[in-house]
Amino acid sequence: MLGSLEADGSTPEGVDQCHGHAGETEYDESCHYHASADFPNLPPCLAGVVAQDNFSTTACAGIGSPGAAGPGWDGGMPPELEEAAHTLGVTAEALLNALDRPGQRPDFAAAAAKLGVTEDALRSVLPARR
Repeated sequence: MLGSLEADGSTPEGVDQCHGHAGETEYDESCHYHASADFPNLPPCLAGVVAQDNFSTTACAGIGSPGAAGPGWDGGMPPELEEAAHTLGVTAEALLNALDRPGQRPDFAAAAAKLGVTEDALRSVLPARR
């Protein structure tokens, strides 16, 4: 499964109704599928098990549109998260990774266990939801 562009930056040509075609990849000539530049991005015929931790992307901007940071935020780690991590004695990256559940609300009990703190301690240092 590749991004919406070929590895060389060109637009895929000759894709079928499932966004698949045979073409050159880093693994030589092979049959492969492409995500779409339009929502929904996944191929319409996608079936199977989602692989984890073994993918690469041709995306340059990552998730979201370029410059999507909110007002007064430069797109780096939110200061509130840095402060919360410092209070808990962990890194901001560790805190963010523990809370990260794409498409779902955080599991505070699981995050607290990963960080070695109580759930109450974790909840007490996080900024209130707006």
